[in-house]
Amino acid sequence: MVLASERTPLLNEHLRAAMMGGRASASSFSGRLKRRKMQEIDDDTFEQAMLANDCDVFRVAQHLGVSRAAVYRRIEASPRYCLASEISPQDLQRLMEEHAGDTATVARELRVSHNSLRNQLRKLPAERR
Repeated sequence: MVLASERTPLLNEHLRAAMMGGRASASSFSGRLKRRKMQEIDDDTFEQAMLANDCDVFRVAQHLGVSRAAVYRRIEASPRYCLASEISPQDLQRLMEEHAGDTATVARELRVSHNSLRNQLRKLPAERR
């Protein structure tokens, strides 16, 4: 986010706290958000971030203040989530038929990002889509 103004911007407290990393004044803001360790993030917080960001790894990483690699590792270790690349072509075909080709609904059901699901579907032969 870029703010260009001669005035001091008004920010809600959540955004101000995130930008300042708990510091007291906006003048000490260095322009970078503090990175967190994935171990500091509990399962409920991770779940909320995944749902709020439609399982998009980049957006989840930004939301939580962690690296994308950390999000990928957490997904791989999770029994609730998986990567679209781990879903069998047969399961993809079955779910696409069940949901009349609605990729957004299939992505939500599988708990994968919509973009990664579409990329996997492109890899399938045309007759299986």
